[in-house]
Amino acid sequence: MSVRKISLYLAIGFFLVWFAILLAGADFPPPVGFAWIIVLDLVAAGLVFWRVKFYLAWQKSCQAYRLLLVALDGVAIGSVFALFMVLLPGGGEPSVQPSALDYLIWFAVLAAIGSFNSISVYAISFFLNRR
Repeated sequence: MSVRKISLYLAIGFFLVWFAILLAGADFPPPVGFAWIIVLDLVAAGLVFWRVKFYLAWQKSCQAYRLLLVALDGVAIGSVFALFMVLLPGGGEPSVQPSALDYLIWFAVLAAIGSFNSISVYAISFFLNRR
């Protein structure tokens, strides 16, 4: 299977899985601000499409510490997404004022999810490339 096909399949799958997860966690009907979440999901899927070729190249060349690099890649992307979501207008309940600890937890959770996502994409790309 070509790198482009693997990238495309993973990006589409990533978008659909996260869309389903996000929709399941949203109110029904989803609030207007949910559109921002969909945009971020599309951006994340685009990043998956872009990064798969690097992950496959690291696998092929046996890049040293590649799994650590993949995990750190996810931590960085998750942290950037956490920052975007904090800065988006209309996010959250207006009467709730988050503390510094709330923000720290938010960033830690999204960094962990980003790392999990990156390692998952890396592993799936590895298996698809072997087929």
